[in-house]
Amino acid sequence: SMRPLPPALLLRLLLVCLASILTSQASRVVVSFLSSPAAHPRGSLKIWMSTRSAMTQVVNRGQQGRPSSIHFVTNKMCPFAQRTWIALEEAGLPYKLTEVSLYGAGGKPKWFLDLNPKGLVPVLVIDGQPVAESEATLDAIAELAPSLATPTPSKRQQWRDMLEQRLIPVGKAAVLNPSSKNMAALRVVIAEWEAKLRERPGKGHFLCGESLSIADVSAVPFWSRLQEEMDCVGAEEFPLTHEWLAACRAREAVRRTQMSSWWWWW
Repeated sequence: SMRPLPPALLLRLLLVCLASILTSQASRVVVSFLSSPAAHPRGSLKIWMSTRSAMTQVVNRGQQGRPSSIHFVTNKMCPFAQRTWIALEEAGLPYKLTEVSLYGAGGKPKWFLDLNPKGLVPVLVIDGQPVAESEATLDAIAELAPSLATPTPSKRQQWRDMLEQRLIPVGKAAVLNPSSKNMAALRVVIAEWEAKLRERPGKGHFLCGESLSIADVSAVPFWSRLQEEMDCVGAEEFPLTHEWLAACRAREAVRRTQMSSWWWWW
């Protein structure tokens, strides 16, 4: 008969298998981003190459531990940059913050344009490698802090796509021109969000369940601005969306990164 494996060897085998699974999941999360610059149409080839290099290093880091340095380049009034800031705070990662002025007579500093020739925030520099575009920075942080990831990246991506394709353009139109037509369109989008929340399996205050993920982090700066300005998410009409947004805004990381004076997303 076969002799049972020693407990120490069994434990080692389990750890090896777990590390392999985690590395595989991390690779799948960024494979579409790394495959082609067309997957990130707003990024220039230079930005794509540097971000690709940084994201590859993050994935390959695997179980080797946290990076030795994270430099967060931002403007505190920008909602796209607030995404990254919230994620860093939620992850508990040590980082250096540098704020740059995006407007004014002095222009943008050369060192910043060297990191991102498009001159947009946020930029996350992880161990010397810049990651541009806010959604890419969220993916990079989630690789370093798996608590912000979800078991099903496709579900997380559905929320992010809905935000980019529906709320952001429709919300912009409603703010710039709060006509009855535009406000009705915004209510339709909020109703769609409400319906999707109702379809969630199980319970939880957040988009993908009990824990806050980068899907929530991606969305809350934009929803928060709309609610503060237009009070458009009523508790009676949209109870699930109202509850979700309240839960996000109550997070200490969101409260610390929400400025009293802020920009829209245009």
